Amino acid sequence: GLVYRNPSYGYLSEFLIGALNACRELGHYLVVEEPIVDEQISDLELIERRFRDSSIQSLIVVPPLSENPKLIDTLEKTGISFVCIGPPLETYKGPLIKMDEELAAHEMTEFLFGLGHKRIALIKGPAENKKK
Repeated sequence: GLVYRNPSYGYLSEFLIGALNACRELGHYLVVEEPIVDEQISDLELIERRFRDSSIQSLIVVPPLSENPKLIDTLEKTGISFVCIGPPLETYKGPLIKMDEELAAHEMTEFLFGLGHKRIALIKGPAENKKK
């Protein structure tokens, strides 16, 4: 299953397509769950009912939910298998998929310089995102 709450529909749609293709290649199905809202994040009983009692075997947790310590703590207490996408929480020691964002930014900037661009701006994301 995939749990999300992401204001960037471009990111979410690209992620979904990639996850669906990977699951299909491996003979699995991907279930996309409704977004988890703030008041549900620490509701252990609700999370258990929603995921453990379903046919979902494991979860993919994408930012910004993967950066929420209350949700990660709740998921760990349920015993549900899950993997986080994005920058890790300091306390999280489980499976994680991330990228070297500083290296990616450096390579993108070098690429733009190589095309002859001289003035390059950086547009930051929302302040609540861990990496900016």
